[in-house]
Amino acid sequence: MRRNIRDLDHVGPFVDKLKSAIATRHAMLHELVDQITFAHEKLLKSAVALLAQLEMFPANHAGEIHTIVWRWRPHSNVTKVRSIEVLLCIDDRSKTPRTQRMVSLREHSTRVELLAPSMGKRKAAHFSKGLDKFLVQADLAARWGSAGNQPSILNNGGVRSGLLNWIEGVCLTCESAGKRVAGVVERFLDIDAELNALTFEFNEARQPVRFHSIICRRDVHGSDLLAPSAPKFRVVTFFDRRTGKRNSRDVQSYKLLMATTRVAADLRRLLDREPTKAEVESRRAEQRMRKPNAQITSELISHCKLGKHSAGILRLQKKIADAMDEWEAHRAFLQALL
Repeated sequence: MRRNIRDLDHVGPFVDKLKSAIATRHAMLHELVDQITFAHEKLLKSAVALLAQLEMFPANHAGEIHTIVWRWRPHSNVTKVRSIEVLLCIDDRSKTPRTQRMVSLREHSTRVELLAPSMGKRKAAHFSKGLDKFLVQADLAARWGSAGNQPSILNNGGVRSGLLNWIEGVCLTCESAGKRVAGVVERFLDIDAELNALTFEFNEARQPVRFHSIICRRDVHGSDLLAPSAPKFRVVTFFDRRTGKRNSRDVQSYKLLMATTRVAADLRRLLDREPTKAEVESRRAEQRMRKPNAQITSELISHCKLGKHSAGILRLQKKIADAMDEWEAHRAFLQALL
């Protein structure tokens, strides 16, 4: 098969970047499974440190009894779990009848002010920092636990208060969820490897690259923890044979450009002059053209003069599309756990 040798200058660095991203993702996802399965130790350590700072509660302050209360609400979906809520219970016994109110301590801006009468401002500030870190861990553990498909004991009747009770319940739920997540990770990585192979197969068949070649690309962005991204088809809009430098446009925007070009050509014949940009846009608005999709069509293949490759292009596009539904579902599932 013919090959554009200059293209190796572009492919080589990308392949290295792709392999690095895949290795990093592989390690991260397997570490995620371990973190979900063994969430208990980290949560318990943080909780014990917090409870040690609350030895002065319940505290009596100016006729009010201040108590720290840890509670959670059951989820309407028995396989999901809610995070723990930390409340300051203020029992005012100086009035008749006595009053009692619960104030959430999740709000960082008022927490120190609420706790200072009982703990002192310095200790309250120190506790507040630790609580912020713990609540991040707790919310993450609740999200992990909700990834399972088994009922959680946190939604059972009976005890729905107590920090250590919640930790025991959420960690049992996480342990169960970890098994499901491990299965999703393995399946996602298998499908992703298949998509990589199909992408390279598609591009291999398009060698050597030329102007109006249709290529398939998976982007690797540092901000995307699950990189590479989904395969996207692109049309080469500039190609320098000497240097191998090229520019491309995704199929969806290229189809839009094709439609705009057709409208401009129709107006040119109608007006017997070059239409203005405003006239083209106005005509497009009148026609109410649908936004094109990102799929390769026979029309696009013909436009790019790739008719003899039509069967191969459409066959590989279908194989990629067949894998994408499951890949996207698993990717969204894992993304929500990070």
